[in-house]
Amino acid sequence: MSIRVWLNSAGEKALEQREPNVTGPLKVGDRLLRADMENGHKYVYLIGSPNDPATVFPQIPRKLIRKVTFVDRFYVGFRTDGVYTHKGATARVETRKNYRGQGDQLEVYQEISISAGSIRAVTEIYKKIRMGELKPCANWEARQA
Repeated sequence: MSIRVWLNSAGEKALEQREPNVTGPLKVGDRLLRADMENGHKYVYLIGSPNDPATVFPQIPRKLIRKVTFVDRFYVGFRTDGVYTHKGATARVETRKNYRGQGDQLEVYQEISISAGSIRAVTEIYKKIRMGELKPCANWEARQA
C-alpha cells in the first residue's frame, strides 16, 4: 500500500532548492524524501496504510501539497460500488475479478482509489468507507427504472 503526495508549484520549488536533480530528496523534519514524476507532476511516494495505527507518515507542510492519492484493494468486507465523498475527499470503490495462475482460480476483490487534500483526509474517508459509515453519492449498483 502506498500514498502519493503530489506537490504543488511551491513544493516543486522547495524540492529543486534542495537538489537540482529532478528526483532529488526533499527534507521534511529529519527525513529525506525522494520525489518521482508522472505526467509532468512530481510526487513523494510513501509506503504504508492510512488504516494502520503503526504507520507514521512524515509531516509534509500543507502549503507544499497539491493533492494526496491512495490506491488499495481488499478481499473481504465489500462495500457498494460507486463514488464516495467526505470533507473534500473523493473515493471510488469498484469490484473487480481477475483469474490467477493458469486461469483456473478466480480472484474477486474491491479496489479503492482516493484523492484528497491531505493524508488525514485520505485516512478519514478510507476508515469511514471500510467501517460502512459512508454511503456512496454515486451508487453504481442502483437499479434503473
